Formats: sequence, C-alpha cells, structure tokens
Amino acid sequence: MKNKLETIVNVAILALCIVAVATFAKVHFFSDPTPLSPVAKGDILEPVQGLAGSDTGSALLVALSPTCDYCTESFPFFKRLEAHRNLRGAEVRLMAAVNSKEDLARESRLLESSGVSFDDVVVVDFLSIRVPGTPTILHVNGQGEVLGVWLGRLDEASEDEVLHVFEDEPRVAATY
Repeated sequence: MKNKLETIVNVAILALCIVAVATFAKVHFFSDPTPLSPVAKGDILEPVQGLAGSDTGSALLVALSPTCDYCTESFPFFKRLEAHRNLRGAEVRLMAAVNSKEDLARESRLLESSGVSFDDVVVVDFLSIRVPGTPTILHVNGQGEVLGVWLGRLDEASEDEVLHVFEDEPRVAATY
C-alpha cells in the first residue's frame, strides 16, 4: 500500500514538473518577442470605415470604451471639439471608434445621453490600428496617414494641440 501511494505521488510530481517546464518554455522561448508598438505619427492605418479614399479629407478618430472613466471624463472636451470645429468651419470629420459591436450600442447611448455628438461612431479593431488604450485621439488624413496622436486623458496643453488641428484644415465655404 505504501509503495502504491509513493508511486502515485511521484507520478503527480513528475506531471507537475512537465507542465511547469512546458509553461516556462512557451513563455520564454515561443512567445512573440516584439510586442506591437502603439500607433505613432507618420504610420499608415489599415482601412477604417469612413476614412478610406482621398476625397474624405482628414478626420479626428477618437477611440473610446463604455467602461473607460477617462473617456467619460473627456466628454466635455469632445463637446468643445465639435463646437470649435463647427465655429471654425473646418472640414475635419469627428469620428468615435469602439472596439466591438457590443460596445457600439453602449457607447452610442452614453454619448447621446451626455449630449456628445460625432459625425460617425464606428467599430474598429483597436489591435489592427495599434491603439494602446482609451481614450486615444488620432488625426488621420484621407490616405490613412496618422498626422497626430494623443493618448489618455489630456491636459489643457494637449487639448489645445488637438483644437489647433482645425486651424490648419480647409474651411467649409460659407453660404449666404
């Protein structure tokens, strides 16, 4: 009886050692050695709904999540962003992006109930455009080139940088 118990314990210890060695090998020898770097100025994005084609001009793409507190805290800035764009008459599209269809409905309700308005709210795989977190604001031209990147909750100076995007953009012709 004692030998049988010792054999069972030895087999269990051997199995645990094999699992530990396999896990160690997988993590240290077979994992991707180069993690994705975050999106940066000058990068060319994968095609994003509403941004493809040179006729679309530029856009501010705001990556949001309904569970992101910084996103919700940034709603007043997003309202200012829209008002500043409209005041300046700049031809820059304001687009909100979420990571999944499930987030689309939730984020749309949050935006609507807060009075925040974007030209479009689209679903984009954040990994494909290398968005490291939310909120992230990307200034993108019609060819998908990233002209500017702002990550996280913005301080006043960074908010001013984003608002300055409208100073350099073509204006919508006034109609009288």
